[in-house]
Amino acid sequence: MKKYSKRTIGLFGLLKEIQSQFLNWKKLKNLIPKYLEYHNQWKIYSSMEGAESSEYTEASPKIYEQTISTKFDSHYFYQAIWGFNRILESKCKHHVDIGSNVTFVGLLTAITEVTFIDIRPLRVNLKNFKSKKGNILSLPYENNSISSLSSLHVAEHIGLGRYG
Repeated sequence: MKKYSKRTIGLFGLLKEIQSQFLNWKKLKNLIPKYLEYHNQWKIYSSMEGAESSEYTEASPKIYEQTISTKFDSHYFYQAIWGFNRILESKCKHHVDIGSNVTFVGLLTAITEVTFIDIRPLRVNLKNFKSKKGNILSLPYENNSISSLSSLHVAEHIGLGRYG
Protein backbone atom coordinates (compact mmCIF):
# COMPACT_ATOMS: atom_id res chain seq x y z
CA MET A 1 0.00 0.00 0.00
CA LYS A 2 1.31 3.41 -0.90
CA LYS A 3 2.37 5.52 2.08
CA TYR A 4 1.12 9.07 2.33
CA SER A 5 2.47 11.85 4.51
CA LYS A 6 0.29 13.22 7.30
CA ARG A 7 0.00 16.47 5.38
CA THR A 8 -1.28 14.61 2.28
CA ILE A 9 -3.83 12.65 4.32
CA GLY A 10 -4.90 15.89 6.01
CA LEU A 11 -5.52 17.32 2.56
CA PHE A 12 -7.61 14.24 1.69
CA GLY A 13 -9.74 15.04 4.76
CA LEU A 14 -10.09 18.62 3.61
CA LEU A 15 -11.05 17.55 0.09
CA LYS A 16 -13.59 15.09 1.47
CA GLU A 17 -15.11 17.91 3.52
CA ILE A 18 -15.19 20.15 0.43
CA GLN A 19 -16.99 17.41 -1.48
CA SER A 20 -19.58 16.94 1.31
CA GLN A 21 -20.24 20.69 1.35
CA PHE A 22 -20.15 21.18 -2.42
CA LEU A 23 -23.74 22.27 -2.78
CA ASN A 24 -23.78 24.39 0.38
CA TRP A 25 -22.05 27.59 -0.70
CA LYS A 26 -22.40 29.33 2.68
CA LYS A 27 -20.55 26.48 4.39
CA LEU A 28 -18.10 26.09 1.52
CA LYS A 29 -16.89 29.71 1.71
CA ASN A 30 -16.19 29.23 5.45
CA LEU A 31 -14.57 25.81 5.06
CA ILE A 32 -10.91 26.82 4.64
CA PRO A 33 -10.86 29.30 7.56
CA LYS A 34 -12.68 26.83 9.82
CA TYR A 35 -10.40 23.98 8.78
CA LEU A 36 -7.31 26.11 9.49
CA GLU A 37 -8.76 27.03 12.89
CA TYR A 38 -9.31 23.31 13.59
CA HIS A 39 -5.72 22.55 12.51
CA ASN A 40 -4.37 25.22 14.88
CA GLN A 41 -6.49 23.88 17.75
CA TRP A 42 -5.17 20.38 17.01
CA LYS A 43 -1.58 21.60 17.21
CA ILE A 44 -2.22 23.38 20.52
CA TYR A 45 -3.95 20.34 22.01
CA SER A 46 -1.29 17.91 20.77
CA SER A 47 1.45 19.93 22.46
CA MET A 48 -0.31 19.98 25.85
CA GLU A 49 1.08 17.84 28.64
CA GLY A 50 -1.14 14.78 29.15
CA ALA A 51 -2.86 15.09 25.76
CA GLU A 52 -4.19 11.81 24.42
CA SER A 53 -2.01 10.39 21.70
CA SER A 54 -3.90 10.25 18.43
CA GLU A 55 -3.15 10.58 14.76
CA TYR A 56 -4.16 13.72 12.91
CA THR A 57 -4.89 11.51 9.92
CA GLU A 58 -7.56 9.64 11.89
CA ALA A 59 -9.37 12.79 12.94
CA SER A 60 -12.85 13.60 11.77
CA PRO A 61 -13.20 17.33 12.32
CA LYS A 62 -16.67 18.66 13.06
CA ILE A 63 -15.90 22.17 11.97
CA TYR A 64 -19.49 23.40 11.82
CA GLU A 65 -20.45 22.38 15.35
CA GLN A 66 -19.16 25.49 17.11
CA THR A 67 -22.65 26.88 17.56
CA ILE A 68 -24.26 29.24 20.04
CA SER A 69 -26.68 26.58 21.24
CA THR A 70 -26.85 22.80 21.14
CA LYS A 71 -28.61 21.45 18.08
CA PHE A 72 -31.07 18.61 18.56
CA ASP A 73 -33.68 16.67 16.65
CA SER A 74 -36.94 17.82 18.22
CA HIS A 75 -38.84 14.74 17.01
CA TYR A 76 -36.69 12.34 19.01
CA PHE A 77 -36.08 14.67 21.95
CA TYR A 78 -39.67 15.51 22.86
CA GLN A 79 -41.15 12.13 22.03
CA ALA A 80 -38.59 10.40 24.27
CA ILE A 81 -39.57 12.63 27.20
CA TRP A 82 -43.25 12.02 26.51
CA GLY A 83 -42.79 8.24 26.18
CA PHE A 84 -40.52 7.94 29.22
CA ASN A 85 -43.01 9.81 31.41
CA ARG A 86 -45.94 7.63 30.26
CA ILE A 87 -44.02 4.43 30.95
CA LEU A 88 -42.81 5.74 34.33
CA GLU A 89 -46.38 6.69 35.33
CA SER A 90 -47.68 3.25 34.30
CA LYS A 91 -45.33 1.52 36.77
CA CYS A 92 -45.18 -1.45 34.40
CA LYS A 93 -42.86 -4.30 35.39
CA HIS A 94 -41.90 -5.09 31.79
CA HIS A 95 -41.95 -2.95 28.66
CA VAL A 96 -41.53 -3.96 25.01
CA ASP A 97 -40.18 -1.49 22.48
CA ILE A 98 -40.10 -2.00 18.74
CA GLY A 99 -37.41 -0.13 16.86
CA SER A 100 -37.34 3.14 18.79
CA ASN A 101 -34.24 5.25 19.35
CA VAL A 102 -31.79 3.14 21.36
CA THR A 103 -30.96 5.97 23.78
CA PHE A 104 -34.65 6.09 24.74
CA VAL A 105 -34.71 2.31 25.15
CA GLY A 106 -31.56 2.37 27.28
CA LEU A 107 -33.00 5.01 29.61
CA LEU A 108 -36.12 2.90 30.13
CA THR A 109 -33.97 0.19 31.74
CA ALA A 110 -33.50 2.53 34.72
CA ILE A 111 -37.20 2.20 35.57
CA THR A 112 -38.33 -1.21 34.25
CA GLU A 113 -37.30 -4.37 32.43
CA VAL A 114 -37.18 -3.77 28.68
CA THR A 115 -37.24 -6.04 25.67
CA PHE A 116 -36.14 -4.32 22.47
CA ILE A 117 -37.37 -5.81 19.20
CA ASP A 118 -35.65 -4.84 15.96
CA ILE A 119 -34.56 -6.42 12.69
CA ARG A 120 -31.07 -5.48 13.92
CA PRO A 121 -30.76 -6.61 17.56
CA LEU A 122 -28.95 -4.25 19.92
CA ARG A 123 -25.96 -6.08 21.38
CA VAL A 124 -25.29 -4.44 24.74
CA ASN A 125 -24.77 -5.78 28.24
CA LEU A 126 -27.22 -3.80 30.34
CA LYS A 127 -29.23 -4.64 33.45
CA ASN A 128 -32.99 -4.97 32.77
CA PHE A 129 -32.39 -5.25 29.02
CA LYS A 130 -33.05 -7.97 26.44
CA SER A 131 -32.93 -7.65 22.70
CA LYS A 132 -34.70 -9.91 20.23
CA LYS A 133 -34.52 -10.02 16.48
CA GLY A 134 -37.96 -9.37 15.12
CA ASN A 135 -40.01 -7.67 12.49
CA ILE A 136 -42.77 -5.22 13.39
CA LEU A 137 -45.01 -6.96 10.85
CA SER A 138 -44.45 -10.34 12.52
CA LEU A 139 -43.68 -9.93 16.22
CA PRO A 140 -42.39 -12.84 18.34
CA TYR A 141 -45.36 -12.55 20.76
CA GLU A 142 -48.86 -13.97 21.08
CA ASN A 143 -51.76 -11.60 20.47
CA ASN A 144 -52.76 -9.54 23.53
CA SER A 145 -49.69 -10.66 25.51
CA ILE A 146 -47.94 -7.26 25.78
CA SER A 147 -49.18 -4.83 28.43
CA SER A 148 -46.70 -1.99 27.78
CA LEU A 149 -45.52 -1.25 24.25
CA SER A 150 -43.77 1.59 22.42
CA SER A 151 -42.61 2.08 18.88
CA LEU A 152 -41.61 5.71 18.54
CA HIS A 153 -40.94 7.23 15.13
CA VAL A 154 -41.14 3.84 13.42
CA ALA A 155 -44.50 3.41 11.67
CA GLU A 156 -43.75 5.93 8.94
CA HIS A 157 -40.71 3.88 7.90
CA ILE A 158 -42.45 0.51 7.49
CA GLY A 159 -41.98 -0.89 4.02
CA LEU A 160 -38.86 1.17 3.31
CA GLY A 161 -36.48 -1.64 4.26
CA ARG A 162 -35.23 -0.18 7.51
CA TYR A 163 -37.77 -1.63 9.94
CA GLY A 164 -39.38 -4.42 7.99
